[in-house]
Amino acid sequence: MFVVAAVFFLLQNYASLRAGLFVFRFEDVLLMPWYEPFLWGFYFLSLKRFIGESETAGAGLDWRSVAGLIVTSLAFSVSGPDSRSVLMATAASTALLLALFHTTADLRWAASALVLGFVIELFGVSTGHWSYPAPDVLGMPFWFATMWISVGLLGRRFLLPVSWWLTVRVAGQRA
Repeated sequence: MFVVAAVFFLLQNYASLRAGLFVFRFEDVLLMPWYEPFLWGFYFLSLKRFIGESETAGAGLDWRSVAGLIVTSLAFSVSGPDSRSVLMATAASTALLLALFHTTADLRWAASALVLGFVIELFGVSTGHWSYPAPDVLGMPFWFATMWISVGLLGRRFLLPVSWWLTVRVAGQRA
């Protein structure tokens, strides 16, 4: 799970950074600090541990998970630096995710990710580690909320199943 999250967010952050959504103070690799992708692995492991859900929960990977990931990735990658456009695009993609995934466990992941994200964002912008070109409140754009809700929902419905599948495949090949 850690590795999948780190690789995915290396690519997603790079696309978002190239689109001008935010900027890091230190740009060691692909416009971000060298440790940034590793933090995402840690965030997801922390969420999973905090929520206490098993790897096999949230059902298997299905078309809804893949479609949600694609729509959400596009919303964050192609909106450009205009904060209002990003908010509208990500609100639509988050509404789609909530229409697809709305069990109690899904909402627990979404809410937990939102709280974690608020703390992370507040720390990051207040210490100057990163900044947004058009912040709305406390140095953050309003779309930070849609991003972190999406992180929670896709963490449960995409990342967990993919990580479990990869674990079983790797373990099965070694046996």
